[in-house]
This record gives sequence, structure tokens and C-alpha cells, in this order.
Amino acid sequence: CFSHLTHFLFFLANGKLCAVLEGGYHLRSLSESVCMTLKALLGDPLPPLTGEMMPCLSARESIQNVRAAHKPYWKCLTYEDVTPVQDLSTISCQAEEAEVTQTNV
Repeated sequence: CFSHLTHFLFFLANGKLCAVLEGGYHLRSLSESVCMTLKALLGDPLPPLTGEMMPCLSARESIQNVRAAHKPYWKCLTYEDVTPVQDLSTISCQAEEAEVTQTNV
């Protein structure tokens, strides 16, 4: 997930991005995260976000609403569709996923 954020920020900042390693307690996840971050910085293809890594509907709605609110002040958002989501969902990601699972059964 962090590699996708790095990839997005890299292009948003026109390649002027600094990554700092501050340490960590879980060496396996730290090494995987560093590897994926470097791949993103090198422009290597990233694995698709699936399962738990996918943002839930309420997160996507929040992002769209923030983008719509900032659109008048940020030129980079002028050319993108940032239509605000009218109904802000208060459903948690877990509840939303459970609902989708029940619908698919």
C-alpha cells in the first residue's frame, strides 16, 4: 500500500521525493516495505491492491469530498472530476465488507 502512495507522490512531486528509513520492529514487513518503496521509486510495476489493501467505500467517499473541497484552491485538481459524494457513509470498512460478502452468498 505504501508503495502505491510513494508512486503517486513521486509523480505529483515531479520526481523530487525523499524517502527516510526510521526503523521498525517487524523486520520482515520492514524489508518488504523498503523493497516495494524502492521499486516504486525506480518505476517498476507495482502489484495491484486487492483484498484488505483496497480502500473501502467510505474511505473513497471521504477522499472525493476532501478533493472537492480543495479543488478551488489547487490548480492540479481543476482538470480532474472531483464531484463531491453527497451521502457520507458512516459504515466501517469491516461492516461494508461483511455486507458485500452476504450479498454474494
